[in-house]
Amino acid sequence: MYDGYYRTRPNLLDRFFNFLSALVLLATISLGGIFAAIYINPQIFFNPFPPPQQEPPPVIITPTAILPTAGPPTESPSTTPTATATSIMPLPSITPPAATLEPTPVPFVIQPGTPIYTQNFLNDLECEWMGVAGQVLDQVDVDVWIHLGGEFDGTTLDLLSLPGSALGYGHGGYEFTLSNAPLASEDLIWIQLQDPSGNPMTDKIYLTTSGLCEENLLLVNWLIP
Repeated sequence: MYDGYYRTRPNLLDRFFNFLSALVLLATISLGGIFAAIYINPQIFFNPFPPPQQEPPPVIITPTAILPTAGPPTESPSTTPTATATSIMPLPSITPPAATLEPTPVPFVIQPGTPIYTQNFLNDLECEWMGVAGQVLDQVDVDVWIHLGGEFDGTTLDLLSLPGSALGYGHGGYEFTLSNAPLASEDLIWIQLQDPSGNPMTDKIYLTTSGLCEENLLLVNWLIP
């Protein structure tokens, strides 16, 4: 009754292949463990190709200067000022200088009606001359100078004349020559009375000149009001 059923027994060849499969599986697991260990620690002893080790950066030691220890400060002897009695000298009495009275300038003014524009009548130059002239009236022994200044025809004027130096214009007459032809101008020249020291005795009177031949002489008279 057991003729159709029988148990097959593994033969020797099957056992050999099963052993090889077990060895392959064990080798695979071992290699995986080896690769994992090398990945975690490349410097492990069984790694055939370990990476080169990096040398640590050099440590630079900076020398530290050691300052000498300062000793306790030396106290310098303090000098105590000694009060010295000072005698108080009385202040000298100051006497103010006596007041010096300045002479009051004589109040000369221009004679009403002047300046007068007229034609040259004192010399024969006729229209080839132009000037300012006049008189200082009521001089009463006062030393007076006539000063004419400014700029005329491109020339700077700084002229002085004395009363009585041109008597052709009358008592106390004076004269200034401006140019050799009439020339119109406005407030370019001025005339003033002053003392011999140059101090002004009147204000500066600015003059206007004409370019006409019949007005080439400008008469300016002065008097004491």
